[in-house]
Amino acid sequence: MEYLFEFIIGIGLFGLFIATFLKEFVVSESFLQKFPFISCLLPSWSFFAPTPYNSDYFLFYRFIYEDNRVGKWQQANEILENRPYYSFLWNPRNRFLKGLVDVILDLVKCIHAVKDKNQICMSIPYLHLLNFIHSFSREPLAAKVQFMVMSQVKLDEGKLVFLSETHPVKKTCKYYLN
Repeated sequence: MEYLFEFIIGIGLFGLFIATFLKEFVVSESFLQKFPFISCLLPSWSFFAPTPYNSDYFLFYRFIYEDNRVGKWQQANEILENRPYYSFLWNPRNRFLKGLVDVILDLVKCIHAVKDKNQICMSIPYLHLLNFIHSFSREPLAAKVQFMVMSQVKLDEGKLVFLSETHPVKKTCKYYLN
C-alpha cells in the first residue's frame, strides 16, 4: 500500500512535468487562450525572462555650441565604464546602469505605443533621459543638447531608434552618480 501511494505521486509529478513541457514548447498560444486555466495551473519556465531582449541599446548625446557648431556624438553609458578593481565583488553603480537601461527600454516601449510622436517629449522616460544628459553639460559654451538611442543586434551595424529634439542646456541641473 505504501508503494502504491508513492507510485501514484510519482505518476502525478511525471504528468505535471510532461504537461509543463508541452505547454512551454509544443502547445500553441491560441490553445492556451481557449483554456486559460491550464496556464494558471502549470508553471512557466520563462518566469525570469519571458521575452528576452535580442538587442543592445546605447544612449548617445551631443552639444550644439553658442556659435552653432555641432559637437560629435558621445556615448553616455561610458561614464559608468570606469570601474574600480573591486567591482566584481561590490559595484553599486550596476544598479544605476540597470536603471538607465530600464529607462531606455521604457522610452522604446513609449515610442511604439504613442501615436502622436510629439507626446514622446512629455513622457517620463524622455524627461529622465534628458535630465541625465543635462548632467554632462559641463562645457561652458554648450547652448543646446540632443540625445539619441541606438540599437544593435549582435555584430550588426547599429540602427537609430530615437533622435530627440534639441533642448537648451540648463547650467544648474545636477545628476549625482555617487
